[in-house]
Amino acid sequence: MTKKYFDALDNLLDKPIAFNPSFKRVTGSTNAALLLSQAFYWTTRSTLPDGWFWKTREEWMEETGLTEAELDGAREKCRSVGVMEEKLKGVPATVHYRVVKSKVYELLGFQFPEN
Repeated sequence: MTKKYFDALDNLLDKPIAFNPSFKRVTGSTNAALLLSQAFYWTTRSTLPDGWFWKTREEWMEETGLTEAELDGAREKCRSVGVMEEKLKGVPATVHYRVVKSKVYELLGFQFPEN
Protein backbone atom coordinates (compact mmCIF):
# COMPACT_ATOMS: atom_id res chain seq x y z
CA MET A 1 0.00 0.00 0.00
CA THR A 2 1.34 3.42 -0.96
CA LYS A 3 1.08 6.13 1.62
CA LYS A 4 0.14 9.59 0.34
CA TYR A 5 2.74 12.22 1.02
CA PHE A 6 1.31 14.94 3.25
CA ASP A 7 2.90 18.21 4.26
CA ALA A 8 1.60 20.58 6.94
CA LEU A 9 1.22 23.34 4.32
CA ASP A 10 -0.88 21.23 1.94
CA ASN A 11 -4.19 22.37 3.44
CA LEU A 12 -3.12 26.01 3.41
CA LEU A 13 -1.95 25.91 -0.20
CA ASP A 14 -4.84 23.82 -1.53
CA LYS A 15 -7.13 26.73 -2.43
CA PRO A 16 -5.87 27.93 -5.80
CA ILE A 17 -8.18 29.87 -8.07
CA ALA A 18 -8.40 29.55 -11.82
CA PHE A 19 -6.95 32.43 -13.83
CA ASN A 20 -8.07 32.87 -17.42
CA PRO A 21 -5.28 34.68 -19.33
CA SER A 22 -7.66 35.68 -22.13
CA PHE A 23 -9.42 37.94 -19.61
CA LYS A 24 -6.25 40.04 -19.53
CA ARG A 25 -6.78 40.80 -23.22
CA VAL A 26 -10.35 41.82 -22.39
CA THR A 27 -9.49 44.06 -19.43
CA GLY A 28 -5.89 45.10 -20.12
CA SER A 29 -5.04 44.37 -16.49
CA THR A 30 -3.76 41.30 -14.67
CA ASN A 31 -5.59 42.26 -11.48
CA ALA A 32 -8.86 42.85 -13.34
CA ALA A 33 -8.41 39.55 -15.17
CA LEU A 34 -7.91 37.79 -11.85
CA LEU A 35 -11.07 39.39 -10.44
CA LEU A 36 -13.05 38.60 -13.59
CA SER A 37 -11.87 34.99 -13.51
CA GLN A 38 -13.10 34.58 -9.95
CA ALA A 39 -16.34 36.48 -10.68
CA PHE A 40 -16.97 34.22 -13.68
CA TYR A 41 -16.57 31.21 -11.38
CA TRP A 42 -19.11 32.58 -8.88
CA THR A 43 -21.56 33.78 -11.54
CA THR A 44 -21.86 30.28 -12.97
CA ARG A 45 -22.57 28.89 -9.49
CA SER A 46 -25.05 31.54 -8.38
CA THR A 47 -28.51 30.58 -7.23
CA LEU A 48 -29.73 34.18 -7.49
CA PRO A 49 -31.63 35.36 -10.58
CA ASP A 50 -29.60 36.26 -13.67
CA GLY A 51 -26.25 35.19 -12.22
CA TRP A 52 -25.99 37.82 -9.49
CA PHE A 53 -23.94 36.88 -6.42
CA TRP A 54 -22.67 38.77 -3.42
CA LYS A 55 -19.25 38.84 -1.86
CA THR A 56 -17.61 40.99 0.79
CA ARG A 57 -14.45 43.01 0.21
CA GLU A 58 -12.67 40.74 2.70
CA GLU A 59 -13.77 37.61 0.80
CA TRP A 60 -12.52 39.07 -2.51
CA MET A 61 -9.18 39.94 -0.94
CA GLU A 62 -8.81 36.53 0.68
CA GLU A 63 -9.77 34.64 -2.50
CA THR A 64 -7.68 36.68 -4.94
CA GLY A 65 -4.78 37.88 -2.80
CA LEU A 66 -5.39 41.44 -4.03
CA THR A 67 -4.85 44.35 -1.68
CA GLU A 68 -7.70 46.78 -1.04
CA ALA A 69 -6.30 49.28 -3.55
CA GLU A 70 -5.69 46.56 -6.16
CA LEU A 71 -9.21 45.24 -5.67
CA ASP A 72 -10.73 48.71 -6.08
CA GLY A 73 -8.72 49.27 -9.26
CA ALA A 74 -9.69 45.87 -10.65
CA ARG A 75 -13.38 46.48 -9.91
CA GLU A 76 -13.23 49.89 -11.60
CA LYS A 77 -11.49 48.43 -14.65
CA CYS A 78 -14.06 45.61 -14.98
CA ARG A 79 -16.94 48.11 -14.69
CA SER A 80 -15.42 50.56 -17.17
CA VAL A 81 -14.83 47.83 -19.77
CA GLY A 82 -18.41 46.66 -19.20
CA VAL A 83 -17.68 43.06 -18.19
CA MET A 84 -18.98 43.32 -14.62
CA GLU A 85 -21.97 44.97 -13.01
CA GLU A 86 -22.42 45.88 -9.35
CA LYS A 87 -25.44 46.89 -7.29
CA LEU A 88 -26.18 47.41 -3.61
CA LYS A 89 -28.92 45.21 -2.26
CA GLY A 90 -30.43 44.29 1.10
CA VAL A 91 -30.25 45.61 4.65
CA PRO A 92 -27.54 45.97 5.61
CA ALA A 93 -26.52 46.68 2.04
CA THR A 94 -24.15 44.23 0.40
CA VAL A 95 -22.53 44.59 -2.99
CA HIS A 96 -23.88 42.14 -5.54
CA TYR A 97 -21.88 41.35 -8.68
CA ARG A 98 -22.58 39.85 -12.07
CA VAL A 99 -20.42 39.12 -15.08
CA VAL A 100 -21.86 40.50 -18.30
CA LYS A 101 -21.15 37.37 -20.29
CA SER A 102 -22.34 38.80 -23.59
CA LYS A 103 -19.79 41.62 -23.28
CA VAL A 104 -17.01 39.19 -22.33
CA TYR A 105 -17.84 37.02 -25.35
CA GLU A 106 -17.96 40.08 -27.62
CA LEU A 107 -14.56 41.32 -26.43
CA LEU A 108 -13.10 37.83 -26.88
CA GLY A 109 -14.31 37.89 -30.47
CA PHE A 110 -17.12 35.34 -30.24
CA GLN A 111 -20.06 35.97 -32.52
CA PHE A 112 -23.46 34.42 -32.04
CA PRO A 113 -26.25 34.44 -34.63
CA GLU A 114 -29.24 36.61 -33.81
CA ASN A 115 -32.53 34.81 -33.11
